[in-house]
Amino acid sequence: TGCDGELGRTTIALMQALDGLIDGQIIIAATNRQDRLDKALLRRFQRQVEFKKYEHEEQLLMIKAYIKSVD
Repeated sequence: TGCDGELGRTTIALMQALDGLIDGQIIIAATNRQDRLDKALLRRFQRQVEFKKYEHEEQLLMIKAYIKSVD
Protein backbone atom coordinates (compact mmCIF):
# COMPACT_ATOMS: atom_id res chain seq x y z
CA THR A 1 0.00 0.00 0.00
CA GLY A 2 1.10 3.59 -0.50
CA CYS A 3 4.25 4.60 -2.25
CA ASP A 4 6.41 1.91 -0.68
CA GLY A 5 4.04 -0.72 -2.05
CA GLU A 6 4.23 0.84 -5.49
CA LEU A 7 8.03 0.95 -5.28
CA GLY A 8 8.08 -2.74 -4.37
CA ARG A 9 5.80 -3.73 -7.26
CA THR A 10 7.85 -1.63 -9.68
CA THR A 11 11.10 -3.18 -8.42
CA ILE A 12 9.77 -6.72 -8.86
CA ALA A 13 8.54 -5.95 -12.39
CA LEU A 14 11.92 -4.41 -13.28
CA MET A 15 13.84 -7.41 -11.92
CA GLN A 16 11.63 -9.80 -13.91
CA ALA A 17 12.24 -7.77 -17.07
CA LEU A 18 16.01 -7.77 -16.46
CA ASP A 19 16.00 -11.54 -15.89
CA GLY A 20 14.37 -11.99 -19.31
CA LEU A 21 17.06 -10.15 -21.25
CA ILE A 22 19.02 -11.89 -23.99
CA ASP A 23 22.83 -12.05 -23.78
CA GLY A 24 24.43 -9.02 -25.40
CA GLN A 25 21.64 -6.59 -24.56
CA ILE A 26 22.76 -3.45 -22.76
CA ILE A 27 20.77 -1.61 -20.12
CA ILE A 28 21.71 1.84 -18.91
CA ALA A 29 19.99 3.07 -15.77
CA ALA A 30 20.35 6.14 -13.58
CA THR A 31 19.09 7.23 -10.19
CA ASN A 32 19.76 9.88 -7.64
CA ARG A 33 18.33 7.65 -4.87
CA GLN A 34 20.53 4.55 -4.84
CA ASP A 35 19.81 4.23 -1.12
CA ARG A 36 16.19 3.30 -2.00
CA LEU A 37 17.13 0.55 -4.48
CA ASP A 38 16.79 -3.11 -3.60
CA LYS A 39 20.16 -4.92 -3.30
CA ALA A 40 18.80 -7.78 -5.43
CA LEU A 41 18.11 -5.27 -8.21
CA LEU A 42 21.63 -3.82 -8.01
CA ARG A 43 23.16 -7.31 -8.31
CA ARG A 44 21.61 -7.64 -11.77
CA PHE A 45 23.92 -4.94 -13.12
CA GLN A 46 27.48 -5.97 -14.00
CA ARG A 47 28.92 -2.51 -13.63
CA GLN A 48 27.98 0.48 -11.50
CA VAL A 49 29.54 3.88 -12.09
CA GLU A 50 29.04 6.77 -9.70
CA PHE A 51 29.26 10.29 -11.06
CA LYS A 52 30.41 12.72 -8.43
CA LYS A 53 28.96 16.18 -8.11
CA TYR A 54 31.05 18.89 -9.77
CA GLU A 55 33.31 20.96 -7.56
CA HIS A 56 32.25 24.56 -6.92
CA GLU A 57 34.90 25.97 -9.28
CA GLU A 58 33.83 23.58 -12.05
CA GLN A 59 30.20 24.67 -11.61
CA LEU A 60 31.19 28.32 -11.92
CA LEU A 61 33.17 27.66 -15.11
CA MET A 62 30.18 25.88 -16.68
CA ILE A 63 27.83 28.70 -15.70
CA LYS A 64 30.21 31.31 -17.14
CA ALA A 65 30.56 29.34 -20.39
CA TYR A 66 26.77 29.07 -20.66
CA ILE A 67 26.19 32.76 -19.96
CA LYS A 68 28.71 33.71 -22.67
CA SER A 69 26.77 31.57 -25.17
CA VAL A 70 23.42 33.22 -24.38
CA ASP A 71 22.56 36.30 -26.38
